[in-house]
Amino acid sequence: VISEAVRGEKLTVSAPFFNQVLGPIFLAVIVLTGICPLIGWRRASINNLMRNFLYPLVAALIVGVSLFFSGIRDWYALIAFTACGFVLSTILFEWFRGVRARHRMRAENYLKAFLGLVWGNKPRYGGYIVHIAILLIAVGVIGSSFYHTEKEAALVPGESVTIGDYTLTYEGMDYYATQSKEVVTANLSVYNGEKFIGTMTPEKYFHRTYQQPVTEVDIRHTLKEDLYVIFADWSGDWAEDARASFTVMVNPLVSWIWIGGGFFLLGGVIAFWPDRRERR
Repeated sequence: VISEAVRGEKLTVSAPFFNQVLGPIFLAVIVLTGICPLIGWRRASINNLMRNFLYPLVAALIVGVSLFFSGIRDWYALIAFTACGFVLSTILFEWFRGVRARHRMRAENYLKAFLGLVWGNKPRYGGYIVHIAILLIAVGVIGSSFYHTEKEAALVPGESVTIGDYTLTYEGMDYYATQSKEVVTANLSVYNGEKFIGTMTPEKYFHRTYQQPVTEVDIRHTLKEDLYVIFADWSGDWAEDARASFTVMVNPLVSWIWIGGGFFLLGGVIAFWPDRRERR
């Protein structure tokens, strides 16, 4: 809007712009969630900073080196995963210090000390859980953004398409009808290496009130990655042996976005849960 007012030219801000600008900002915010809680108010001396950040920095270095030797070479992803490791280490380190102090002072076992620590200062430790949620969401975003793979294939029954560790063999199509719609399904056998792991059946269905096809994607969820199979089209009239077109995608770590959402809700509930004085 400002550009249009000054120069008469309106700029278009699209996905590449947001990916380039917001990615580094999001990464900086993640790093700050690890740094800020460990900087004591008016106690940010050099000795305190070195004592608080030594172990998290060592842990982050170990994470980065391990990821590098495990095959991650994209520098941005490597930095982002290492930053997530650093922030998680700061949270766990802070929790460890609090639990250890409570264990020594009250002679409680570690589990009771941990629960008492969280419930005794719900806003603080609920906030830490929200920070962990942000980390889990970030891990899902990083994995799905940098290591997403996609392949298109047109297959006749018996032919296969390979993507990543998966091999999908097209077995043929089925048809069935209900009172409201007609459904065409494609059946694919899925192998991870040589191991059969199941069957996926993406669909296309047609409502009787209109003939615009609706695509039903089949998804296989794991903590490591999600496998998507889209039944794009088939050639000619419906037949069991017709050639069918598919789009197959592998999205790593997407499930961690949903898990992070659960942690976000849990941390928020704990942080805002009223104590006895607030209830009165």
